[in-house]
Amino acid sequence: MPRLRNNVASGTSSSSPPHMTLTHGYNLEVDTNASENACSTPSENASGEDGHDGYQQESYFLPHDIKEQSRLDSQHAVSLLLLDGRLATAPVESPEHVLDIGTGTGIWAIQYAEKNPASKVLGTDLGEIQRNHSARNCSFVIHDAQEASWPFVQKFDYVHLRYMISCFDNPRAVLQTAFDHMRPGGWIELYDPSAEVKDVDGTLDGTALKRWFTLMMDGARSAGRDLGKAKYYKHWLDEIGFVEICERIIPLPSNSWPKEPKMKAIGRLNMHVNLGLTRAVAKLVGLAGLSDSEVEELTTQVQGEMRDTSIHFYWPV
Repeated sequence: MPRLRNNVASGTSSSSPPHMTLTHGYNLEVDTNASENACSTPSENASGEDGHDGYQQESYFLPHDIKEQSRLDSQHAVSLLLLDGRLATAPVESPEHVLDIGTGTGIWAIQYAEKNPASKVLGTDLGEIQRNHSARNCSFVIHDAQEASWPFVQKFDYVHLRYMISCFDNPRAVLQTAFDHMRPGGWIELYDPSAEVKDVDGTLDGTALKRWFTLMMDGARSAGRDLGKAKYYKHWLDEIGFVEICERIIPLPSNSWPKEPKMKAIGRLNMHVNLGLTRAVAKLVGLAGLSDSEVEELTTQVQGEMRDTSIHFYWPV
């Protein structure tokens, strides 16, 4: 029976005192010496060419132009830092067939193939934006994981899904299909943030950021997508029949506000990812009923607050 390794967001909040917070076992003490707006970067414009490179816009709501591809690769770097350099945490040994659903630029699949030369790694996505590579054991195909019937003959030993937060009308059905295409004893690993972000001390209250996250979730919901669905993964996978389910929750800081050096470094890099995200999700925010000019005005405010180290929020991942 397939098993599950799951990095998934939770709806729980920390009850530790402000400025000295252990969240899900991680030190999120606030660096009181961090200056406001200490993190600077060129502004990201919410407008611009909305490239999709073959992606079906009714299935995927984010752009796939060069800027977004660069953001996805930076997001990969953040994930590696959070996982202490590991591409995977599931205890799978020498998997013959590996499937990376929603592979994006293919950076994870390529690196996993390079580190596991005996494995055959297949990356799937809605369009062809994968980078050139020399890993002979890595290949990519255009495929929508939402299809009820998958064309793959092989059964997979390890299935990997990451940052599927805005994907799939019926994510439970996708996980069921993955289960049906796995070998007994195989592992599935999900790594997903939740847009139900948290703060450690109430500094998110009353901000443009809080309004932006609410509108983003409302807009996505109007399009049939739940940006907080990660909290259901464990229950769904248990229902489907996965066993040995392990859930781990990791706080991802918004910028360099944490005092602990590792979390500060992760937050500093993640701030740049977040700034790019404001452009990527502008369409979702607009679906909540805002005009283009209102989206642009709110985005400008949000970009300023994302640089503000006096706002201490994090993504549960």
